[in-house]
Amino acid sequence: MPSILQNFYLILFILIGLVALLTALLCPDWLLSSRGAQMWVRAFGRQGARWFYMVVGVALLVVATIGLCRL
Repeated sequence: MPSILQNFYLILFILIGLVALLTALLCPDWLLSSRGAQMWVRAFGRQGARWFYMVVGVALLVVATIGLCRL
């Protein structure tokens, strides 16, 4: 039987994944101007950092969806 805490974390992963994916697609200036994103911008460039956030968002969505489907 799945715990409430496990469901909470999976839903949180879905929300974080959606935010990462949608901001990388729709608001890249807002996302990439944050201090936390500057590390990725320096490492990959602006376009690479956008792709990085899109991949992270999709990965979180996939992992959380698989976790919810197995419950």
